[in-house]
Amino acid sequence: MIRLLLSSAFADCVEQCCAVLLEGGVVTVPTDTVYGLICAADAPAAARRIARIKGRPDEKPFALFVASWERLCREAITPSETAERLARRYWPGGLTLVVGAEASCPSAQNGTVGARCPDTAFLQAVLARCGGVLINTSLNRSGEPPVCSLEECDAILAETDLVIDGEALPPSVASTVVHCGKIPYQILREGAISAQAIAEALGD
Repeated sequence: MIRLLLSSAFADCVEQCCAVLLEGGVVTVPTDTVYGLICAADAPAAARRIARIKGRPDEKPFALFVASWERLCREAITPSETAERLARRYWPGGLTLVVGAEASCPSAQNGTVGARCPDTAFLQAVLARCGGVLINTSLNRSGEPPVCSLEECDAILAETDLVIDGEALPPSVASTVVHCGKIPYQILREGAISAQAIAEALGD
């Protein structure tokens, strides 16, 4: 496992992260909410490895990181007016949108997929060089709290191929998750963006 400090080697971090992802590896990264694990969208073996690292069932899907709403629409999803309005208001940022998806869409399950556009220059640079779509999840064992600092995470970090150290992240919460296939919508988890803000963005 290699560990790089993002603040002192931004370009090198982007280059090495992309190299590991394109080889089917797993990378620990700082996000705009909490630390996460990412792999290439077309690397099912890496996704299964992340599931084992987290101690969660292989069949439980992960969300996607996407470069933009337009990039997400290039996948096999069912765009919705609700999802597009929220994406244009809150992406990049702490909002995960659950939309209809065909089985061919990365990480889709039971006809849906969750996606988020992260608000960091590092992840945007990685997405730009890796096709605009990545599989992601939070860096923590299943059932444990999300991680905002890499201290005392040596055991789980050792199971990944590369660690991008963004140092201690500002206090934050996980993203808000909105199911846009429901009528009119359903908030599955309230997090970084309040339910009131979601309602106001949709004119409710």
